[in-house]
Amino acid sequence: MVIKNIIFIKDIEEIFNNYYNKISSNKQYYFNNTVKDNIYQEIDNKILIYLVENIEIADNIINLELDKKFIIEDFDWKICLTKKNFLFNNPFTLGDIIFMPNKYIIDNINSKERINIIKTLAHEYIHISQRYKGNIWNKHILANTNWILLDYKINDNNINNNYILNPDTYYLKNSFLYKNNNKLYYGRFEFNKKLQVCWYEFINNKYLKVNKNISKYEHPYEEMAYTLTENLEKYFK
Repeated sequence: MVIKNIIFIKDIEEIFNNYYNKISSNKQYYFNNTVKDNIYQEIDNKILIYLVENIEIADNIINLELDKKFIIEDFDWKICLTKKNFLFNNPFTLGDIIFMPNKYIIDNINSKERINIIKTLAHEYIHISQRYKGNIWNKHILANTNWILLDYKINDNNINNNYILNPDTYYLKNSFLYKNNNKLYYGRFEFNKKLQVCWYEFINNKYLKVNKNISKYEHPYEEMAYTLTENLEKYFK
């Protein structure tokens, strides 16, 4: 896999609004001011060198670790640097762009360890692959996990309006349920002083909140992105 380009993105209004316009509640938690105010228009040279160096390493590791059916041909790494408190200070993807908090990168530079940034880049690459190759990922998930795929998308507002829309999965037309001990559960992010995963048992076409952790990840796309990148330390021993 050859890196054609590493591109730093500054104009995200259109792609971000495609996501943001789908949010019907709790918009005050996502960011302050305007979208443009939360995006770095200039990149510090130290950060630029660090990202380019680690993107090249992550790119090589991805090619070694992922099954070829998940690899995106002619992939360009598109990176957007975000400011404090933009989407809960988390890395995420929209379309084919990876959004990285500037502070997260600085913290990794200061720690002098590569593994966290490499895992993050690989994780976000997987989310972009899931966008391009959703049918392939879904077949893999159904064959290898406890998740089942519905033939419709669950309307979160019909449960309650306390949810936070995950930018890495919001675009999907079908929802997943997690099967555990012959019971079905729906997971999603909610905000109650902090971002957290909450679970609902699906019973008689209703979703009843349960006060226990059903699975570590609220969605199979997140489960795949984490589990497929959890053992990358072997490349740094």
